[in-house]
Amino acid sequence: MKDEKLIRLIEVGELYYIKRYSQVQISEMFGYSRSKVSRMLKKCLDCGIVEININYPLDRVSFLEERIKTHFSLKDVLVLKDYYSQEYLLQKRYSKMASNYLIKLIKNGMKIGMGSGKTLYRIIDKMRYVKKKSVNIVQLKGMAHQEKNYKYDSPILIRYLSKKLNANYNLLYSPLYIRNEMARKYICEDKLIEKTLKEAKNVDIVLTGISAIKYNNPNLSSWSGYLEKNEIELMKSNNLSACMLAHFIKEDGTLMNPDLEESIIGISIEDLKNIDNVVLCAISKNKAKSVLSALKTNAINTLITNEELAKELISYL
Repeated sequence: MKDEKLIRLIEVGELYYIKRYSQVQISEMFGYSRSKVSRMLKKCLDCGIVEININYPLDRVSFLEERIKTHFSLKDVLVLKDYYSQEYLLQKRYSKMASNYLIKLIKNGMKIGMGSGKTLYRIIDKMRYVKKKSVNIVQLKGMAHQEKNYKYDSPILIRYLSKKLNANYNLLYSPLYIRNEMARKYICEDKLIEKTLKEAKNVDIVLTGISAIKYNNPNLSSWSGYLEKNEIELMKSNNLSACMLAHFIKEDGTLMNPDLEESIIGISIEDLKNIDNVVLCAISKNKAKSVLSALKTNAINTLITNEELAKELISYL
């Protein structure tokens, strides 16, 4: 598009959408027909010159919150009312609700444990910049090598959140899984790694997402470089439901593979149970069974979710 045409489209779009001129007034101003003005306004939308956002309220569904909170003895539950909004709008609204809640939850002097994943990234992205005092963010598990989704891994999210909160942070400079017992012992005795793992066990709040694992087609792309073939087959036939902080959880809330658990460089499910507030952030109906499995571990204290997932979750109770 030539610069002159682009400038004229911007002018017409501004007059109509911002300054509230009518199409008749615009047509008279530029000597255009009304049909041409109408076509130009449509082009403004099609080309992204003008974007229309519907700001649905961040209303919550209190009866679903209370039902889930009571059943699982949780500290807090937030359920966003969906309002039949499209998925991308629902994601935006959910992320905004969660970020507003977390800004209030995180107090000066707190230590925050950070997980990984797209849901947490979106929440941090919607978070406004605030100046918290003496907040420290800690990486809870080693790094999973993700070429495509590296921006959702813990170190990236931690740095991003630290900018939003004016916080300090401690990274865990280790792979996620180390199979060799001697190598794992040696790495965990490294002073910096040992210090970070100790801090991870003593955070005030943990922020985590969750991955849904389907039996016939496990979502294991992030872990395929770490898992043995027999372990993947075991996952397909062992009622595997979820992956949270690198722990593979079965439908009944138990862990799938003790040997794999031993190889993780990071915080354990038992460690999570000793933390004051573990906040699980999950959206989308297809994660309902995964959320249920995580809740059955008794390691979750707060759930932030949406109406559709909450209804599906309750249907399993």
